[in-house]
Amino acid sequence: MVIIKVSTDVTGEDACMLNVFYGDMPNVIYNTAVYFKNTYEDVWITEPLSREMIQDVDHSTVLDGGVIDSPVLGKIPPVQLSGGVKTLILVANEPDKVFNASTCGDNCAKWLLKIAEEKEKYKDKTIIQVEDTFEALYEIEKYKRRLYNIPVIAATGSVGKTSTKDIIASVVSQKYKTLKTEGNNNNNIGLPLTILKLKDHEALVV
Repeated sequence: MVIIKVSTDVTGEDACMLNVFYGDMPNVIYNTAVYFKNTYEDVWITEPLSREMIQDVDHSTVLDGGVIDSPVLGKIPPVQLSGGVKTLILVANEPDKVFNASTCGDNCAKWLLKIAEEKEKYKDKTIIQVEDTFEALYEIEKYKRRLYNIPVIAATGSVGKTSTKDIIASVVSQKYKTLKTEGNNNNNIGLPLTILKLKDHEALVV
């Protein structure tokens, strides 16, 4: 029996946040398939790390939080992912739990290390839990916008907005350091994310 736990209590320059145990131990979640079925959230599936693991281990593509495109099974729900991938996703998203990793094959090994590295990277970061991520994004964006007293040019309409925006930004940037939305990323998520990129810009084109 191989037991995996990602520890958040580590010190030292060479400390690793991945603990591997052999044999039985208390408080282990042995049936990871059942636990995954009853616990997983759609957002776990769409996270960049999960997408990469699913693509690499199961050779499948995440379409959204509830649908994965498998080359063998077609469109499947997350509960039909391989046991190894489901265990990886659990380890990544529930670091306080201890999981049976017997379903993880050799192709999961590098991802277990990757998960440990990711946890290490963010251990000194401040993470704030909010009730509504969109509302939180808007509030942060509004605060950031108030810090900059710069001209804002917004292109609106039904056809040609992206091209018009790019032309305006090209002209304005001849004189002012200009930030613009990338591509057609001007929706209710793309616009706030663009504004959050403001630094020493003198104009904003969206």
